[in-house]
Amino acid sequence: MRKLQIIAVAILLLIPALSTSAYSQDAYYTIVVAVKDGDGLPVNEASVRVTTKYGPDDYRDAAFPPYLTNSSGIVVYENVYSVDGFANIVVSKSGIELESGCYQLTQPKTYIAIVCRNMATLTVYAKDSNNQPLKNAMVKLSWQSLDGVQWDTSQTTDEQGRAVFRQMIYWTYQVQVSWQGLTVHQGSFSFSSFTRSYNALCKVHNLTVNVFDAANKPLTNAKVTVSRGGGWQNVKYTSGGSAVFPQLSEAVYTVHAQYEIYTNTTTINLSSTKTVTIKLDFIAVSTCKIVLKVAWSDDKPVANAEVKVTNSEGSTVFAGSTNTTGHCIIQLLEGTYTFTVSKGSATQTRTLTVTSQTTLTITIDTSHRVSTVKIEVYKDGALANGAIIEIRQNGQLLDMVLAPKGEYTFTLPDGTYTIIAKLQDQKQEKTITVNQDMTVPITFGTTINPMLIYTPLALAIFAAIIMAVIKLKHKAQRKPTRIILQ
Repeated sequence: MRKLQIIAVAILLLIPALSTSAYSQDAYYTIVVAVKDGDGLPVNEASVRVTTKYGPDDYRDAAFPPYLTNSSGIVVYENVYSVDGFANIVVSKSGIELESGCYQLTQPKTYIAIVCRNMATLTVYAKDSNNQPLKNAMVKLSWQSLDGVQWDTSQTTDEQGRAVFRQMIYWTYQVQVSWQGLTVHQGSFSFSSFTRSYNALCKVHNLTVNVFDAANKPLTNAKVTVSRGGGWQNVKYTSGGSAVFPQLSEAVYTVHAQYEIYTNTTTINLSSTKTVTIKLDFIAVSTCKIVLKVAWSDDKPVANAEVKVTNSEGSTVFAGSTNTTGHCIIQLLEGTYTFTVSKGSATQTRTLTVTSQTTLTITIDTSHRVSTVKIEVYKDGALANGAIIEIRQNGQLLDMVLAPKGEYTFTLPDGTYTIIAKLQDQKQEKTITVNQDMTVPITFGTTINPMLIYTPLALAIFAAIIMAVIKLKHKAQRKPTRIILQ
């Protein structure tokens, strides 16, 4: 009987112990999985498959298809049943398994951190046949997962010809580079912790076109058109008899040269960097240097004015623009030419017979001039947020804008304007004369509350009055008493 009592007590003591660990077996769980790469960065859009045991030989997925991690690399499974308190977790991405393992569920809400050390940043460098970087080339990576599914991803190269693919899995990838609408590289790359970058040497070459006359004299400003199938073409004008077309995709090109009415065409298979020479069946006469000056009627230079020169047959022999000083230098054969200059809404035309080096000045009336005026509103040395800017002319409101960042740019014709800037309860005006691009700063000081000035002053005056009254009272009390003797 004594033994039975001891056994009963032992069972009673064991029951609470069993109940405290009941959540780790034969229970429902919330499983929070955080997936990171070897650098500690979250892995998003990773597939996290959770499988638990329901009974003998009975394993079930917590969800199908498996959940994907969010941008923080986290996925949450709720109400997951496990008879033995364990969960099999497989993490994969793009059809490739990253990590897997069996994890114990120790709490009703269990947090599991999984680090995928077999992924890193993959970098592809796209270069032409001269080992120069290809900017804005399209780099495509493709691969096949273990289940036979094809995957791919693409990136555009930067100025260094670099395409960066982050959190790529150590795997074998097919690399394809596209340039100017053609595939210029195809290769295979085994990505690993030892080899993280790939140099894609592309079938991209330079083409130099020389244009000569029948006497082998180089022709300047000859128009050269390089084209190929699919409607692709590129146009340049020769300088010193040559035009360089850098980084062309390897293909068969048609090269067409034109100088005035004379033309010639050839075909070239650009399989490497090459130079092609085209001769035109005429002998060019000596050219003359023409300095074209374009100015406003107040003699200020007209920058970036469009310039077109046509010969007596109406063919365009030059097209360009003036520099910042309003000048344009043109080499022309002897003959009569029409010079057309355009700036904004204004167009001026002059005809000139060229026989020697000369300077031609074309003037555009300032009534066509439009300038950019940038207003900057400052307070305490920094651009003021939320300023209101008005533009007035002859008292008439032309425009009113809110400058949330303290600055705004107007486009204004020549004239005198009043700029009004308002900031909170302050206002400032400034009169400007517009005849060129300009920046106008307007500065506000710190706003001072008038009460901060007048209140101390009033208190000081009041105190002075009180002190004066007290002094007068004391003086009256000290006044001597008069005694009249009889």
